[in-house]
Amino acid sequence: MINNSLREIVPNTFKGLKNLNSLILDNNNLELLTCQSLNYLDTLDNLSLQSNEIFFASDNVFEKLSELQKLNLGNNVLENLESDIFKGNKKLKIINLAYNKISNLPDDILHPLESLESIRLGNNSLEGIPTHLFAGLNNLKVIHLENNNISDIGIKAFSDLKKLKKIELKNNKLKIIKNNTFVNLPALQAILLDYNEITKISTEDFDNLEKLAFIDLRANALSLDEVENLRWKHRYFY
Repeated sequence: MINNSLREIVPNTFKGLKNLNSLILDNNNLELLTCQSLNYLDTLDNLSLQSNEIFFASDNVFEKLSELQKLNLGNNVLENLESDIFKGNKKLKIINLAYNKISNLPDDILHPLESLESIRLGNNSLEGIPTHLFAGLNNLKVIHLENNNISDIGIKAFSDLKKLKKIELKNNKLKIIKNNTFVNLPALQAILLDYNEITKISTEDFDNLEKLAFIDLRANALSLDEVENLRWKHRYFY
């Protein structure tokens, strides 16, 4: 059902498709996802709604999709998401919310997603990262936050994520990287902070990141002396 002109999903559209595992509705003209849009899809594990015109998703639209593992809502016009929109999706592993217009996210919106491994939030309008947004996501491996308007990261926003390997924060509006931003991340290998406005960065966190191999700080406002000092102390700075 790709590349059609679908404007809505009427109630009971998928009635009788009890064994459907994958549903692809990319490149249509869908605007709304209501509580009855996705009824009867109890076994669905892959849902893609990329490149539509979706501006609204009700708080219980995914509630009955208990087997869902992949959700793609990229390239829509979503501005807000309700805090309990993912409350029934404990098996969800991959979420793509990139290329929307999301300006903020509730602190607890991701907390039900105990299986989450990858989240894409790049190319939105996010201005900050709440302290508890990623709390408890013990299977999370990759976080994409590039190309937003992020100027503030809550203390310990990226902490105690035991499997996290990569954080992408390229092209935001960060000016200061505070101490206790990156804490207890034993698997972290890469942090991308290039093309921000960083004038000051605390390096204390990095001393205890044993797997860290790459930090990109290109195109920031750090002095040349500070950059050279960082490179001398931490060979993985670029």
